[in-house]
Amino acid sequence: MALGADAVLLGRATTYGLGAGGQPGAARAIQILQTEVDRGLGLLGCSDIAALDRSYLRWRLLSAAQSRVLAGSAHDHAMSLA
Repeated sequence: MALGADAVLLGRATTYGLGAGGQPGAARAIQILQTEVDRGLGLLGCSDIAALDRSYLRWRLLSAAQSRVLAGSAHDHAMSLA
C-alpha cells in the first residue's frame, strides 16, 4: 500500500477461518486482520491506511550475494506451490 497499490488480496486467511469455523471463523479471521492492520498503522504513527506512502518504508541495500540468495528462496518457494 505504501508503494501505491490500490488493493491487497487477503483471501487465504479468511479461507482458513471459513474452513476451521464456518462463517464465524471467517468473520474472526477478518477481525484479526483488521486488528493487525490497525496495530501496524499505530506502530508506524500513521492514522489512516490512505496516508501510507514511501516515507514509511526503510530501504536496505543488499549485496549481490544477498540478492541472489533471496531470489533463489523466492523461486524455490514459488516452485513448491506449483
